[in-house]
Amino acid sequence: MHAPGLCLRDGRYRLLAEIGRGGSGVVWRALDIEARTERALKALPLAAGGAEGAALEVEARVRVQHPGALAIHGHFEEAGAAWLVLDLAVLSLQALVESGDLDSAGQPVAEPLPLPVALHVAGALCDVLASAHRAGVVHRDVKPANILLMSGGEVRLTDFGIARMWADSRTQTSSGAILGSLPWMAPEQRRDPRAVRPATDIYALAVTLAWMLLGYSPAELYVPAAVEELRGAGIPEPVVQLLVRAGSWAPDERMDATRFGEALTALADELALPDGSDADAWAAPGPRSALVARLEARQRRASGDPERSDSSDAGWRDVVVTLLDAWSSWEAIRGEATDLALPPVAPAALTRPPPQERGAISSRELLVAGGLLGAGGLLGAGAIVASAAAVWIALSSS
Repeated sequence: MHAPGLCLRDGRYRLLAEIGRGGSGVVWRALDIEARTERALKALPLAAGGAEGAALEVEARVRVQHPGALAIHGHFEEAGAAWLVLDLAVLSLQALVESGDLDSAGQPVAEPLPLPVALHVAGALCDVLASAHRAGVVHRDVKPANILLMSGGEVRLTDFGIARMWADSRTQTSSGAILGSLPWMAPEQRRDPRAVRPATDIYALAVTLAWMLLGYSPAELYVPAAVEELRGAGIPEPVVQLLVRAGSWAPDERMDATRFGEALTALADELALPDGSDADAWAAPGPRSALVARLEARQRRASGDPERSDSSDAGWRDVVVTLLDAWSSWEAIRGEATDLALPPVAPAALTRPPPQERGAISSRELLVAGGLLGAGGLLGAGAIVASAAAVWIALSSS
């Protein structure tokens, strides 16, 4: 129904590419013309209750006053969907761990995270969940695809679309339908979706931590086979025991998010190698720095150029901002001209004016910049940069 190039909110947002699709809707990468940045736009079909879903997700996010919950910058209805305007992440945790390739059995090829990095990510999520649970919000869908990573290594929890305000009668499961993702779903959530509680999120986070260390979802954490699976992968025994406790069958036997986070911090201190051979990886900025390095490597590999630098992206953003500035100036000049009552101009005055100094933007440059901006959807970034450079040289020599 929607396609790249679609403009929304009177042209403020322009869809660039689809970046995710789930049961509740589709997520697009979009250009925010007014803010001069890229955003993620989540489309929830109105025909499938998108308006109610968007309202509940916004309310849940408002209740969760924590920077680790992905920011929502606005919402609106247009083109048959309710839209949420979100921060744009670099990758999801799932995309970071899974290469996108499949093995001989058709399963995703994964690269497990180093233990200190996995503990760091899980600890950051504990902080977000502790804030959500204090606000009476149960996420109900904690999983790698809903954990986003920003360029600086910040961890963000997103998609509160099926969150339950467990002190409130309103919910996305009024019909009793089971919502969530089965591999990460706690036993009580599978039995009755209205029986979820904060401990439900703890179970899902424990499975997510095991997934980060194994590269795949283990058997239910409360069965002996899971314990042997974790041990067989070389995961330290204290981590195995913490996972088993957080993944207990009985919700009352699981710790809350605050204690889970404290336990993860204590484990990170306890498991730091005594010989100091890997001290930097365990130091306070170490896990986050390692996460950023993994993100950058994953991006380079996805681009097909292992040596590619992000500086080209920065240059492209500078070109976009420059063109937008030029276009805004042209619009302002055109608007002012239409408001002026100009006197008749003698034919002699219609001669070509002398060239302006290079410090100012001429109307000719503005027209060219506007043309380049309009061609942006058809040409690649490299073509636009090359065209802009050629035009600048031509104008400089005139």
